[in-house]
Amino acid sequence: MAYHVKKSVSKGVYHNLELLYQQINSLYFDNQIEAEITWGRFGTYAPRKRSIRLGSYCSQKKRILIHPAMDQACVPRICLERVIHHEMLHQKFPASKHPSGRRSVHGRQFKSAEQEFKNAELADAWFKDNLKRLLS
Repeated sequence: MAYHVKKSVSKGVYHNLELLYQQINSLYFDNQIEAEITWGRFGTYAPRKRSIRLGSYCSQKKRILIHPAMDQACVPRICLERVIHHEMLHQKFPASKHPSGRRSVHGRQFKSAEQEFKNAELADAWFKDNLKRLLS
């Protein structure tokens, strides 16, 4: 499933991204992150897909895009918060060039800050157990 941005819509059927974004920004980032957050839209169907990109961050547009499959009643709030927190970290710790010449998207500081997210293991376990549900 590919997804693409549509006009900025942060309120879904089940989850309000803007509300979650504001709470995470206050709790973890001292309101220092400035980004738009929106739901993507479903794209073309990709049969037998085994993974899904739950969120992305565009540094040029300062936009966080969340996969619309996350706007379901069965998706726990903590899971959305986990993805939003991860994408917000991309603004705080932009990609850099590793001394080897490779591009580093999730560097040491990024990974350290990611570990500060409370109850990450609960969200990660839900994703592991429910990946097929999100893919369908």
